[in-house]
Formats: sequence, C-alpha cells, structure tokens
Amino acid sequence: MKKLWIDLESTGLNPRKHSVVQIAGIVEIDGIEKESFCYKVRPLKGSAVSRQALEVIGSTVEDLKGYPNPPLIKQELLNIFNKYVDPYDKTDKFYFLGYNARFDYDFLRAWFEKQLFSYFGSFFWFPPIDIMNMVAHNLMGEREKLINFKLFQVCRYLGIEVKESELHDALYDIELTKKLYERITEKHNRLLSTQQ
Repeated sequence: MKKLWIDLESTGLNPRKHSVVQIAGIVEIDGIEKESFCYKVRPLKGSAVSRQALEVIGSTVEDLKGYPNPPLIKQELLNIFNKYVDPYDKTDKFYFLGYNARFDYDFLRAWFEKQLFSYFGSFFWFPPIDIMNMVAHNLMGEREKLINFKLFQVCRYLGIEVKESELHDALYDIELTKKLYERITEKHNRLLSTQQ
C-alpha cells in the first residue's frame, strides 16, 4: 500500500485565489517510510496573499519572494511521485493522507493545474483520507472535552507531545498527523480486542 502523508501552508484559504508556499510529505510504502520532503515555494504569480495567513505561518512578503520558483518545486515533486507511482497504471496510486486532507488535496491540485499540469489524479486515489474525521469519529463520546479540534489540541488531548514553536511548519504538522493516526489506530485496536 502506497501512502503519501502531506501537509501544506498557503497564502490564504481559497485554492483558486491563494497559493501554496510550503509543501511537506512523508512517503510510506507497505508501512515503511521511504523518504520525506519539505519545500518552500514562491507564491504563483497573481496569487492573493492574506496578512492573516502570513501571521499563522510566521512569514513576510519579503520571505516569500526569496523562496524557489514554483516550476522548480513542481518538478521536484513530480520526480518523487514518479519514483513510487506509475501514472500510466490506473491501479497504482498513492493514498493522500492529512489532517483536514481535503483542504490540502484541493490546494495542491489547484497549484498543479495553475502550472498547466492536469494529471494530478494519475498519482492519487480520490477521496483523500482525512485523519481529522477519523479522530472525530473515534472521539465522539469525548468531543466536549476539547475546546477546539485543531491538530495540536487533539494531539495534546491524546498524550502526544507538541512543540508549539514548530506548529504551522508543514513537515512538523504532517509528522504530528502521522503520530495522531498511529495513536488513534492503537486506541481503536485496543478497544476491539477488549470486545472480543
């Protein structure tokens, strides 16, 4: 089974209007981590940049101007995708996993399409696998104990150490997401074993 754990940071919330500025992921094949990556990338030309988004990711407009050009990062990502997936084989794709995964999926797909690459679906199964929804399902009887459902709050609630200074770095966030998935899967498996 091929999984791509992926998280990104953007200049806002609208994938048609805003742009990706950081993309990080972990390639996992049959339960084994093969490689991780983390790229900062200059916003696509003409993209809107929200002041609030910059505050969240701790960057300035000047920082963004110094990031690598999008075509360079697009090619780096395609090199990684092609290493593990045959885009001409319709049965060979990554599962796309993340926290609030549909947000990242839609943003990354739009980012590729704006660069005239329309074969995003050749690399990924649809729909993406949303760890946030999986955790929400598993915590249905406890939801009122969480003040919100942000990644770091859920991790803390489940006993996962969180370094606040590293939050909103895409690679750190996807590493937390993967730990969260492992924790909730362990919890679910323990529950099943006690019911047998």
